[in-house]
Amino acid sequence: MKPAAVDQNYYSVYQTFKAYKEPELKKKHIKYYDRHFWFPTETKPDISVLEIGCGTGHFLRNLHFKGVAKITGVDRDPALENFIHPDVKARFVVAEIFDYLDFLPSDNLFDRIVMFDVLEHFDRRDGKRLLQRLAQTLKKTAVLLPKYPTCPPHGVLNTSLATLLTKLPIHQKACDN
Repeated sequence: MKPAAVDQNYYSVYQTFKAYKEPELKKKHIKYYDRHFWFPTETKPDISVLEIGCGTGHFLRNLHFKGVAKITGVDRDPALENFIHPDVKARFVVAEIFDYLDFLPSDNLFDRIVMFDVLEHFDRRDGKRLLQRLAQTLKKTAVLLPKYPTCPPHGVLNTSLATLLTKLPIHQKACDN
């Protein structure tokens, strides 16, 4: 899949402040993901997981470590390809999330969709559109896990989005920094 056209100036400025490195998966990280994802969502190795905004693939590495084979991480920053661990590199896609979802076959449904500190980056209109589109890619027994800071900067998690979230099959977790 080809990456969507993104203003490369955005990434050059962003990378001035962000130093990417290949993620190291430590015991403390595994415990964190167990507490905030694995146990609350009753995840098992035979499920499929989509992570939106996967960054350097830290969570993907955790899933790989846990034996989950059907994993996909999507991020729009092409620079991340150089930092994804070889264990999960084949499961990493550089794309705008809407382009990726439009590209998916209609029968490619996920058991879990995860967004760690991603939803607050969408404005209200696109956030609502994203949640509606994700609802179409979830299996009937699936879980959508949007983790977000308790005070999003753009007010994305307004009443209309909060109402929409309650109508989806979802496990919701606010950030407990």
